[in-house]
Amino acid sequence: MNGNELFDEWLKYKARSVKNAAEEDDGGRFFLGYVMGVAEAINDIWFERPNNITDDELCRMVGACLENHSPARYRLCPAHIAVMKPLRDAFPLDMDLLEYVRERNEMRKQLIKLTGGV
Repeated sequence: MNGNELFDEWLKYKARSVKNAAEEDDGGRFFLGYVMGVAEAINDIWFERPNNITDDELCRMVGACLENHSPARYRLCPAHIAVMKPLRDAFPLDMDLLEYVRERNEMRKQLIKLTGGV
């Protein structure tokens, strides 16, 4: 899936929330599920989600980036990048934690190299 396809799903999500979120159609559910799945997978690794932000607010933040930036920036990239980048820009990870993760990954690479991947 690329950013263009995600943008199409965003338009469904946006139309549904304007109409009536309780309707039985599937419009927008994919966008919500996709954004929340990526956000959950990268939370505390790529960005730090505040406790007081709703799922809808995260979705609207990603949708706004898809709408407001040139197609080349988000719509032509893989969809997960179109979710990750705006979240990281809005809620950057504490740099101490980020440095710890980088060091841990470097140590893991060295261990794999020393043990031959065993």
